[in-house]
Amino acid sequence: MTIRLAKRVNLAVPSAMSGLYPASLSADAVSFAAGQPNERYFPTVAMKRAIDQALNQGGQHLFQYHDVLGNPELRAQLAARIARTGGVSATQDNVVLTVGGQQGLEVIAKTVLNPGDDVIVEGPCYFGALGAFDLCEPTYHTVPLQADGVDLEQLEATLKQYPETKLFYTVPDYQNPTGVTMSVAKRQRLVALANQYDFVILEDSPYRDLGYTGTLLPTIKHFDTQGRVVFLSSFSKMLVPGLRVG
Repeated sequence: MTIRLAKRVNLAVPSAMSGLYPASLSADAVSFAAGQPNERYFPTVAMKRAIDQALNQGGQHLFQYHDVLGNPELRAQLAARIARTGGVSATQDNVVLTVGGQQGLEVIAKTVLNPGDDVIVEGPCYFGALGAFDLCEPTYHTVPLQADGVDLEQLEATLKQYPETKLFYTVPDYQNPTGVTMSVAKRQRLVALANQYDFVILEDSPYRDLGYTGTLLPTIKHFDTQGRVVFLSSFSKMLVPGLRVG
């Protein structure tokens, strides 16, 4: 039998996600390969209590097919939460649940990108995002980071060189892998550039809730005036990865 794979499948190139979670590490080892939470801090007791409560209230219906966008009540809670913590005006109709943030990256890429489309990413960039975008075969351009986020002068220069750019990908809060947080001023200016040069900003912020000091900065989406910013987050870093909810 000959399996005729799609052109986008390249078996000679291993998955960017392979080897992220080595099974051979000792119990006290700390791996810097991925943003993997410490299992000691998983809220096991609280999660069990919540699951039991949900089953007692929802019964067998919980296991049935539901809205393709995700549970409406949870989406409403998430809309209220991002309004409270990120300054984003949203309703449940603006929220889609995904299988973790990783699927969110892939869904957005498939929605926006065609082969050859120009995409600008931060340098260095979260390689899982590149793995998701690769399926759409874009053309990448890299803009370096500074201490307060992406170098906007270099970004604008790149936009002038590639005026058909469709997407800019950023991790503005505790960027992976550098840990850099984008300043409020740069968040505002970035939205202005998106309006001027007609591209989409993908704001990926799974680490937003992990700050130890100070207050949360407003999201880039907070400054969005034309619907150009897609805000993506996950429960994998602040609750438990095994939920696979983004």
